[in-house]
Amino acid sequence: MTPPTTPQAPPAGGWPGQTGPAPGTQWPAHKWDESGNLVPQMRFCTACGGQLVQRGDGRLTCVRCGTVY
Repeated sequence: MTPPTTPQAPPAGGWPGQTGPAPGTQWPAHKWDESGNLVPQMRFCTACGGQLVQRGDGRLTCVRCGTVY
Protein backbone atom coordinates (compact mmCIF):
# COMPACT_ATOMS: atom_id res chain seq x y z
CA MET A 1 0.00 0.00 0.00
CA THR A 2 1.38 3.43 -0.94
CA PRO A 3 0.89 6.50 1.22
CA PRO A 4 -1.45 9.19 -0.14
CA THR A 5 0.30 12.09 -1.80
CA THR A 6 -0.63 15.74 -1.61
CA PRO A 7 -0.81 17.75 -4.83
CA GLN A 8 2.13 20.02 -5.41
CA ALA A 9 1.66 23.74 -5.98
CA PRO A 10 2.22 24.90 -9.56
CA PRO A 11 5.54 26.56 -10.33
CA ALA A 12 5.68 30.36 -10.32
CA GLY A 13 5.00 30.56 -14.06
CA GLY A 14 1.91 28.33 -13.96
CA TRP A 15 1.45 24.63 -14.67
CA PRO A 16 4.03 22.85 -16.82
CA GLY A 17 3.21 23.38 -20.47
CA GLN A 18 0.84 26.25 -19.71
CA THR A 19 1.35 29.42 -21.66
CA GLY A 20 0.09 32.82 -20.62
CA PRO A 21 -2.48 34.76 -22.62
CA ALA A 22 -1.23 36.52 -25.71
CA PRO A 23 -0.60 40.24 -25.20
CA GLY A 24 -3.68 42.33 -25.92
CA THR A 25 -6.16 39.46 -25.47
CA GLN A 26 -6.99 40.12 -21.83
CA TRP A 27 -10.23 41.83 -20.82
CA PRO A 28 -9.79 45.50 -20.07
CA ALA A 29 -9.29 46.28 -16.41
CA HIS A 30 -11.34 48.92 -14.63
CA LYS A 31 -9.61 52.26 -14.26
CA TRP A 32 -10.27 55.13 -11.90
CA ASP A 33 -9.22 58.76 -12.17
CA GLU A 34 -7.52 60.80 -9.43
CA SER A 35 -10.83 61.73 -7.76
CA GLY A 36 -11.90 58.06 -7.50
CA ASN A 37 -14.47 58.07 -10.32
CA LEU A 38 -14.67 55.12 -12.71
CA VAL A 39 -13.27 56.00 -16.15
CA PRO A 40 -15.74 55.03 -18.92
CA GLN A 41 -14.68 52.03 -20.97
CA MET A 42 -15.14 51.31 -24.66
CA ARG A 43 -18.65 50.07 -25.48
CA PHE A 44 -19.75 47.55 -28.06
CA CYS A 45 -22.84 47.15 -30.24
CA THR A 46 -25.36 44.56 -29.08
CA ALA A 47 -26.39 43.83 -32.69
CA CYS A 48 -23.00 43.12 -34.28
CA GLY A 49 -20.28 43.61 -31.64
CA GLY A 50 -18.77 46.66 -33.35
CA GLN A 51 -17.27 49.57 -31.44
CA LEU A 52 -19.60 52.37 -30.37
CA VAL A 53 -18.46 55.99 -30.75
CA GLN A 54 -19.96 59.28 -29.56
CA ARG A 55 -21.90 61.34 -32.09
CA GLY A 56 -22.15 65.11 -32.01
CA ASP A 57 -25.63 64.95 -30.45
CA GLY A 58 -24.41 62.84 -27.50
CA ARG A 59 -25.75 59.53 -28.76
CA LEU A 60 -23.63 56.47 -29.59
CA THR A 61 -23.37 54.91 -33.03
CA CYS A 62 -21.81 51.63 -34.15
CA VAL A 63 -18.85 51.96 -36.52
CA ARG A 64 -19.61 48.58 -38.10
CA CYS A 65 -23.37 48.50 -38.72
CA GLY A 66 -24.43 52.10 -38.00
CA THR A 67 -26.96 51.30 -35.25
CA VAL A 68 -27.70 54.36 -33.08
CA TYR A 69 -28.08 54.02 -29.31
